[in-house]
Amino acid sequence: MARWKDYTRKQTPSEADEVMLLDTDGKANKRTTLKELARTIGNTGGFPDVDDTLTKPGMAADAKTVGDQIKQIAQQMEDLQYVPIEILSFSNNVGIAELGSVINEITLNWELNKTPETVILNGQIMSSRNSVQSVILKDAALKENKTFTLLAVDDRDNSAQKNTGITFYNGIYYGVAGIPTELDSAFIRSLSRSLQANRTKIFTIDSGADQYVWYALPTRYGAPVFNVGGFDGGFAKVSALRFMNLSGYTEEYIVYRSDNSSIGKKTVKVT
Repeated sequence: MARWKDYTRKQTPSEADEVMLLDTDGKANKRTTLKELARTIGNTGGFPDVDDTLTKPGMAADAKTVGDQIKQIAQQMEDLQYVPIEILSFSNNVGIAELGSVINEITLNWELNKTPETVILNGQIMSSRNSVQSVILKDAALKENKTFTLLAVDDRDNSAQKNTGITFYNGIYYGVAGIPTELDSAFIRSLSRSLQANRTKIFTIDSGADQYVWYALPTRYGAPVFNVGGFDGGFAKVSALRFMNLSGYTEEYIVYRSDNSSIGKKTVKVT
C-alpha cells in the first residue's frame, strides 16, 4: 500500500467519489461515498443546517428568516410609536363680518400635530406640507357666508378634517344718549354695535342727566324682553325704520328706549 502522501489530490470531488474510513463497530476499514458521508454528518448535527422557523435547538438560523423577523420587530415598534394625524387648530382672521361689507383678504392659519403627507384646502392640494402654516387669500371678494375646509393626510393615509368660517351679521346697537332731533340711521350708528345672530345681549351702562338707554335691532330677531338691574321691563318701542349700516346694507329695524333717563349705572339683560 502506498504511503498517504504518495496519493495525488482531487481538487473537485463529486458525490460519487469514495473514501476509506474505519468502521469502529466492525473494527474494519470500509468504503463509502462522499454523498453518504455528507448525509450522515448532516443528520448528526456535524454541519450547519437551515432552521426556517428558528425552533430547532443547536441549529444555525437562516439569514433571510432572521432578516424578516428583524423587519417584523421594527414594524411592530413603528406601529407602537405611530400617532394618527390631528389638526390642532384651524382659524381665519375675520370670523364675523358686517352684512353688506366685502372681504378681499383672508388669512387662514392651521397647526397639525406632525408633518403631513398631503394638505388639501377647499379641495386644492397645498404645495407646502409644514405642520404649521399660514395662507393669505387675496382678491376674495367675499360677500356672503363662507366655510373653509382643511383636510390633512399622513403617510398611512389616515386623515383629519376641520372647518373654519366667515359669517355675515347685521348689528345690534345699544348705549345711552339724549332724545335726538331725528331718530334715523345716523343716530343708531352712533351707538355701540355688536354683530350677532340674535337679540340676546348683556351690557352695562351709566345713564347720566337726560340720558336714556337705547336698543335697536333687526325686526327679524323678534321682540326683546328687558331686565334692568334685576327688574323686568322698563323699555318701550319708540320707532321702526329702514336702517342702513356703515356697509350700505339696509333692512327693517325696531328701536327701543328706556322709560326713564338718569338711571345711573345698571346692567341690562336682553332676551
